[in-house]
Amino acid sequence: MALWLAVVCVLAFFHGLFTLAPLDKTEALQIGVAEAMQRLQEWVVPQWNGHLYAEKPPLPYWLAELVWTRFGPIPELARIPASLAATAGVAGLAWLTYRCCRQELPLRQTWTRAALAGTLLALSPGWMAFGRTAVHDIYLALAVMLALGGYALGFGLVDGRSRVLTGSLWIGLCCGVGFLAKGLLGIGLPLLIIAVDTALNPVSRSQLLRPAALALFSGGLLAVVSPWAAALIHGHHWAYLEGFLGFSHLQRATQAVDGHDQPLPFYLPVLMGLLWPWWPMLVPALRQLWQRRRQWRQAVCGMQRLQQLAAVWLLVGMALFSAIPTKLPGYILPLLPAAVLLIATVPRQPSWSLRLVALQLALLSTALLAGLTAGHLGLLGTYGQALLTARGGSIWLAAGGSLALLAALYGGWRAAANRQLPALLISMLLLVSCVPIVARPYRQLEQQPVLELAREAHRLHASAEVLYVLGRPRYSVVAAARLATIFGSPLKAASPRPVSSYRNWELHADDPEALVLGRCRTVEALGQHPGLQINVLEHRRSYCLAHLKRTARQP
Repeated sequence: MALWLAVVCVLAFFHGLFTLAPLDKTEALQIGVAEAMQRLQEWVVPQWNGHLYAEKPPLPYWLAELVWTRFGPIPELARIPASLAATAGVAGLAWLTYRCCRQELPLRQTWTRAALAGTLLALSPGWMAFGRTAVHDIYLALAVMLALGGYALGFGLVDGRSRVLTGSLWIGLCCGVGFLAKGLLGIGLPLLIIAVDTALNPVSRSQLLRPAALALFSGGLLAVVSPWAAALIHGHHWAYLEGFLGFSHLQRATQAVDGHDQPLPFYLPVLMGLLWPWWPMLVPALRQLWQRRRQWRQAVCGMQRLQQLAAVWLLVGMALFSAIPTKLPGYILPLLPAAVLLIATVPRQPSWSLRLVALQLALLSTALLAGLTAGHLGLLGTYGQALLTARGGSIWLAAGGSLALLAALYGGWRAAANRQLPALLISMLLLVSCVPIVARPYRQLEQQPVLELAREAHRLHASAEVLYVLGRPRYSVVAAARLATIFGSPLKAASPRPVSSYRNWELHADDPEALVLGRCRTVEALGQHPGLQINVLEHRRSYCLAHLKRTARQP
């Protein structure tokens, strides 16, 4: 099992990890914050683009600094801690599944279910995507999963053996890590799930409320959180605390910010997408659990007890995030292990759910092969040319897509019952191996030209102290240009969000000289304004860098 999961994790989280440059906007923003903290040697309060960044706690930035200290300040290397966190989540979920099954199932079936849980999590698009990007969500998801795993093992949910004091300390430590990863949600989410679970199971509640257990939980939490909190207070960083607790927590929890308002059932299709293509297997798991609802209080430990915890984990989390006005797909990432646990511990999957999984994989494999054919016929333009000229790319895609299609068809309609799921897992693994090949042209055609021009902006800026980035916010250029950056046109005020762009506009809106980066037609159109003079300095594909000079003061 360990060897199989190692292969799966390498392909899911490390294969082609550095294919793409930092992704605009969120990943590039977080890597930029880490770069600024390292450059300024400021490890308490995050900063970016010349201004305070009070929306997130610093754990991912510290981890990026550890990697850069060892291997050099290469932005893409900040993804390594995220990949390791995703791998740790796979290992932890497999271990938890093994512990819950080993007393009720034969050893072979126990290992099979543990391997299934780890593989399903690793091959879920949500876990893969966040395990390959340097953002906060994967660290929060890991902390929540480990906290609830510690609750299950420490309070006898799995094997009936209570280790209350050890479990309480472990939960406190994991909640502390969750707080450093993404704030109060790292503490509140696991505690809310534990509170609902103990309300349904009085035995666990009586153990949890023991004074020694509460003391150890509090001690573990404070041991992790208090050094950073003390540094904030000692340094009188009240502006950061106001933004961190005010905007990042209170405002997001009470109103939709940055336009991220969504309807109440938003997270149902999001969960299906994050769990694709395995979501049909969740339906029979929930159905079987519902049919046993009258026996919930009779389950003291073992697989049924862990299924109950997973159901509470998933349903309470969905209710909480659905009630919060600000909604983003990554918010429900901590609920993905719960869905996988439910699938992995179900006694038997009906044939219709496996066939629906196989159909999705077959359609994706067919689309991959059709896209490859279209590229050979010249129907994909420059993207198809870049894809086909990549060394070994077309051969890899043809082989991977064909084998994935055959494995999906075999697993859905031809294989024996005990071979269906392994065939589907192999099909998904083959498709995952093709992702870096498909992503290469995007870096070559879209990311590389912009980053090269940003570096040229740093080299050629002379007396220009600010860089305007036209079009969509490309946060990746900030670290490369090393200039005060404004996302928007020099002809009008920047939007109040993002804050750092708006504040730079307040400082530099009247600068007589500036640099401008964007698509050539947009940049050259600025020269038609009577108050601006544009001199194009560099071209890269459809992008260009220009020197801007104001010939008249803007009103």
